[in-house]
Amino acid sequence: MHMNTQAIASNKEAELDALINVPLDIAQDYSSYTDENRETWRQLFTRLEPVITQYAHPDVKKGIAKLGLSADAVPHLPTISQNLKNATGWQVYVCEGVLDIGILCAGYTKRYFPSTVWLRALKDIDYTPLPDMVHEVVGHLGVLAGSQEYADALHEFGMLAKKFEYDEEILSRMEAIHWFLFEFQLIEHEGKILADGPGLVSSLGEEPYSVESDKPRRHMLRDMTPEQVYRELMDARGYDISEFQKDYFVIPDSKFLLDFVTKYLPELVVSEPS
Repeated sequence: MHMNTQAIASNKEAELDALINVPLDIAQDYSSYTDENRETWRQLFTRLEPVITQYAHPDVKKGIAKLGLSADAVPHLPTISQNLKNATGWQVYVCEGVLDIGILCAGYTKRYFPSTVWLRALKDIDYTPLPDMVHEVVGHLGVLAGSQEYADALHEFGMLAKKFEYDEEILSRMEAIHWFLFEFQLIEHEGKILADGPGLVSSLGEEPYSVESDKPRRHMLRDMTPEQVYRELMDARGYDISEFQKDYFVIPDSKFLLDFVTKYLPELVVSEPS
């Protein structure tokens, strides 16, 4: 999910509530999915499963199981939302397009995450420039369902963003932090580095690349002070969302995210990057 760094206007919560209040069985016309849609989902999910098993943190696979996802059916969002709520207390609302950072983070404060109902065409099965249900449901919702600490950290991130809702510069810094620590993060696990970010676990190409390639820089956050973490995050800004990342940040565990966001980020994010 990509964010626009525009100052959050006072009506953002009202805009969010308007989205949340649409019943999911109305927002997602499940009967409208075609045979091609179902085949696209079946092929992509079937291809992603072994990649996730090999390259992603085990919590991701557990989260996907908790959501009840399978290759047999396009995700039914009312069911997915209830399963997500049972897993980590979050729920789903439907939106299309790129969300303003204000609406996105307002949703985080209420433990709501957006999903599109759109699926890429079968001819575009290997790449779509816009997030579709594979990215949103397998990636974001799978990670959210698999780790309570990640889910809590994202909630706290939203709460912090709300405090700076009218400061465009600070929101710009938080966008970069969101990108590297909540969308494309790697994680240590039993002596290995594995994919943990939604943008990675939903990608057939970038997931193995992020773990195996010798091209990107991997920033090992375990060995850094909070100030060093913040400085390296700010230095890595200017990323290209259309390419595989040049920088990946490796968290020691999901508790690191929660501690960083609650204990250190409130003070760090108001400081000028050096």
